[in-house]
Amino acid sequence: AVLNLGDPQYCILHWLAVLLENRQFETEYGLPSEAKAYLSEHFAVPYKTADIIVGYRADDSYFTFAQDFISGAISYSQLAKAMRLGRLGNQYVLKSRRAFERLEYRGSRRKRKAATPPRAGSIWSRYALGVCPATCASTESSTKGSCPVTTAYDRIYLPQARKNLGRMLDFGCLDLGFGVEAFWAHFLRSGVAERFGGGESRLLAGMSGIELAREVLECAGVSFQMPENPVCRDAKGPEYWAAWALAHYQWLRALPFSEIEDSVPIRDVILMYDPYHEMDISGFVEEIDRRRGDVG
Repeated sequence: AVLNLGDPQYCILHWLAVLLENRQFETEYGLPSEAKAYLSEHFAVPYKTADIIVGYRADDSYFTFAQDFISGAISYSQLAKAMRLGRLGNQYVLKSRRAFERLEYRGSRRKRKAATPPRAGSIWSRYALGVCPATCASTESSTKGSCPVTTAYDRIYLPQARKNLGRMLDFGCLDLGFGVEAFWAHFLRSGVAERFGGGESRLLAGMSGIELAREVLECAGVSFQMPENPVCRDAKGPEYWAAWALAHYQWLRALPFSEIEDSVPIRDVILMYDPYHEMDISGFVEEIDRRRGDVG
C-alpha cells in the first residue's frame, strides 16, 4: 500500500502529525503541548501499515517551519506557503521488505543544469545545498570596529543553531546525566562539532537540540538511554547559556570548536554565566577574544 500525503484527502497537518510522532520536538508547556496533542488525535494517519510513504521532506528548513508552527510563531497559511516556496519536492520512504523487493533498475540520465538556478546566497539555495560552503558565509562587522569578518555560515541559521547547541548541552547534562566537560568532550570527539561549525544545515536547523544530543552520542559510540518525555525548561541555566554563547562565538569568529576549547575550556565558560548571561553577547565575545589573546 502507498500512503501519499499529497493526495487531496490529506493536508499539511496530516504530514505534521506523522512528523510529531517520529521526531523529537522541543514542545513547551501550555499551547504548544496542547497543539501537539490535538494534531496527534485529529490528524493521525495509518502510516504504519503502508509499504511506501510519500510526503514533504522532514529536514532542514521544513523541520524548522514545523517547529515554528507548533510553537505559534507562524500561522497555518504561513506554514503552507513556506512548504510551497521550498520547492524541495517530496521524499519517498520505503518501509517494508515488500516495497524493496519491487524495486527495479530502469536506467539513468544526467540531470540537466537548471536554466535559472537559485540566486547565490538566497535562503532556498542554501537549504538545497544541505551544507553551507564558504561562499555562503556572510560578512559581519567586528565588535571592535567596522572591519568586516567572514563568519562560519550564514546569519540566517544563527538563531536556531544557538538554540540547538544550548539545548543539546542542557539535555545531555540535566536529562541524560553527563557532566558538562564529559558531554562537551563527546561533542568535540564525535565529529559533530566540526560538522556543526562547518555549517551543516541538518545540524544547525534540521533537528532539535535533543536530536542533536543523540547525534553526538551515537557518533561518539557512547551508550545512553533516551527519556520518554524530555523536560522542556522555561528557565535557561548555565549549561544552556554556555553552549548558546559558544555557538555565537564560533559562528562569528569561524574557528573550530576544538581551538576555542584549547584556549577557553567549557568549564571556564560555565563560570562566566554570572554576570555575562545578563549582558549583551558582544561582552562575551570581547572577553573570549581577550582570553584567547586576540585583543590587545
